[in-house]
Amino acid sequence: MAKIIKSIEKKQKKTNKKTTKLSAKDINKNTSANISYTINKIKANEKKYTSILVIIFMTLICVIAFLTFRINSRYTNYLTDFHISDSSELIYLDESNKVNDIEGLKSRVYNISFSNLTDEELNYKIIYVEDNDSKIKCGCNYKELTKNDLKYSLDGKTIKKIQTDELVLTTGVLKRYESDNINIRLWIDENSDFIGHSHGYLTFEKIED
Repeated sequence: MAKIIKSIEKKQKKTNKKTTKLSAKDINKNTSANISYTINKIKANEKKYTSILVIIFMTLICVIAFLTFRINSRYTNYLTDFHISDSSELIYLDESNKVNDIEGLKSRVYNISFSNLTDEELNYKIIYVEDNDSKIKCGCNYKELTKNDLKYSLDGKTIKKIQTDELVLTTGVLKRYESDNINIRLWIDENSDFIGHSHGYLTFEKIED
């Protein structure tokens, strides 16, 4: 009987050893397969998410560039060898800007900044100018604004009408090496017969003696 029990115990030990060896191999095989699968899955996901991020990034750049151009577009003008310069927001006026004076005083403010980097003070004028480049790009053909069409305000309170055919809005004196900027509200007189739209900007010019 004792011999039989010992024989059974020996068989169980051999079986356990074989089972242990097989389990270790299986574990190694399964582990390697799982790691390989996981790495491949991560690489596939990286490619997918990288492509998505690139698309999102490019879209954001395009949107930001478009909004920046539409909201902060400026026309920069350099005169007399870069010593006199100005930078003005681009202006778009159409029939929706044909309003009464109360609404006009609440209309959008356009800014022009300008500098005098010469050795002498100068008399200047601020003028509304039609933007021919924008007109060409737009492909539009419209009647240009005249002094009878425009009204404006420099302080948001006083209403002014342009008195010259050159569309001069204001004049002043700028000392040497001095810079300044002016905010102007522009609108179309409600009694004007202007039809269409106008692309323009404000420019700063020296008044010749």
